[in-house]
Amino acid sequence: METSKEKKRRRRSDGEEHLFDAPECSHDPKRVKHQGDRRGTRRPSAGKPAPRNEPWHTLAHMGNALQTFKEYGKDSYLYSRGLEEKFMAVNFLQHQPEITSASWYEFTSRLICIHRHLRLDFRSLCLTANLLERFLACADPIKTTDLNRVGATCFNIACKLAEKRNQRRPKHQKLFDDTLTLKEMSRLERNIIRKLKFRLEAPTMDYFMEHFTLLRVASQKDSPKAAIALTAARGIAALSLTHHQDFYTYAPSVMALCCLKVADKFHPSGKAVKVDPADYPDHLIEEWLFNTEYLLFSLEKMFFLPILSAL
Repeated sequence: METSKEKKRRRRSDGEEHLFDAPECSHDPKRVKHQGDRRGTRRPSAGKPAPRNEPWHTLAHMGNALQTFKEYGKDSYLYSRGLEEKFMAVNFLQHQPEITSASWYEFTSRLICIHRHLRLDFRSLCLTANLLERFLACADPIKTTDLNRVGATCFNIACKLAEKRNQRRPKHQKLFDDTLTLKEMSRLERNIIRKLKFRLEAPTMDYFMEHFTLLRVASQKDSPKAAIALTAARGIAALSLTHHQDFYTYAPSVMALCCLKVADKFHPSGKAVKVDPADYPDHLIEEWLFNTEYLLFSLEKMFFLPILSAL
């Protein structure tokens, strides 16, 4: 007879084993199918409320955040905006000859599935990608087979920095690599932190998306719609993380603004965010929007449309 603890452990193990069985989490493009809404359309339906169990819908109640934003938002934004380019690893894959765009796509897709499975804050996903990109830009070339191990370690560091609740390492390390031990992860962690010269925190897309969302809410007082648009924008931002070759030249603040612009096409949330055209030139925004919309509606790359359809 199984004890209650054994049953619980077995159920958790079964859940992790089948984490990537869903078509949208498959690495095989033939299994990735577009999941149109229930009315049979080929694009996400607008105007539906965000489900309560959506892990990236975290600004549903903006009261405290809005008050803090009114007091410190502008200063915080200017500080982060001044730092973001210092934490960008432009074209980092040129230092890693064995890591191709395909292997990067495969790893980041897996990372996003694990992140959503563990129901973590979107900031930790952005921070994981930033840590990994910066490490690969300054580290000696690694093998493609080691990308999961290094990525799992960056994920662990990001969770320590960004997550309010503690994540036990055994809960996620095996999802990346069955052979990765805690001792090896600790060694890799020390190596990554030294390579990055202990500069771990960085301005992320999620920070700027939240800033622009709060800026919009402060001016028009429509927080529910803005929160839903932010959640959709996070799905679009996650898509961009998987396609390094198309987006590595854009700063996080530019990508954040564009993600919200695309999200507004699915979930209109009122007036557009007002920004200084000198900081965000129209030609740069249009270029990003073209790349994203092409990617978003490509039938072969529908990985994240189920996220948008669920909203």
